[in-house]
Amino acid sequence: ARDEPERKAVLGKLKSLGATLTAAIDQLGSLHKEQEGVLKRLSQRPLPTTDDEKQAFLESLKNSQVGKAVQRLKKHNSHEIKAAAVNLRCKWESLIDGVGAPATPRTSLTPKCAPVKAEQV
Repeated sequence: ARDEPERKAVLGKLKSLGATLTAAIDQLGSLHKEQEGVLKRLSQRPLPTTDDEKQAFLESLKNSQVGKAVQRLKKHNSHEIKAAAVNLRCKWESLIDGVGAPATPRTSLTPKCAPVKAEQV
């Protein structure tokens, strides 16, 4: 008879932990979607074309810590987020390579900066 209250107490704690875990998983899911959305919006922004615009853009990336955040997302557990971060970083690197060069779109990507798909990372 004494085991019954103990069993109920353990069951209550397990239910509580289950609810906490479910809530945490839900939060991670929405955080995952938020990260994907931010990366998508960043990658859709047109790149600057003049040297002055490029310098200002690169400086704002540096000052805002956005570059560091994207770099950290390259190590994300999600293949989709990882691929999006790698591709965005690659896009930005093409900008760095082009500072001082004519404002023409880059037609050939270096192997280091070839676009990747989620299943490749």
